Amino acid sequence: MSRSPISSIRRFRGEDGSVTVESVLWLPAFLFIFCLIADASMLFHNQARATRIVQDANRFLSIGRLENETETMDFIRNQLAPVTVNAAVATRIVDDMIETVVRIPSGDLDIIGFATALTSIDVEIRGFHLIES
Repeated sequence: MSRSPISSIRRFRGEDGSVTVESVLWLPAFLFIFCLIADASMLFHNQARATRIVQDANRFLSIGRLENETETMDFIRNQLAPVTVNAAVATRIVDDMIETVVRIPSGDLDIIGFATALTSIDVEIRGFHLIES
């Protein structure tokens, strides 16, 4: 004999409130952990995104698609604009090697701010590329 969905729900409905007390105690901890995981995930995602942008810019400079260091730094700033406007970008060419350093405040890379509340550091990305002839 099958039960109706409503009778199944009524069976779990309690009158003593014990589920409510446990929920009130555990829900904030679970929400905090969830937000911390979301922040850390976005921080790593945006760091990987910025690393890819630096690698692309160095490659473009190496093959001649970008003309000089200033144009390369502008390219990186424009590509990072959706993520951060506070990026410090420095590109230089030394002995046929392109070096780019980008520093981004970690607070710009997360969503909620829980991860950066624990550590307020700058994320530094360094990219090196040989100039192709």
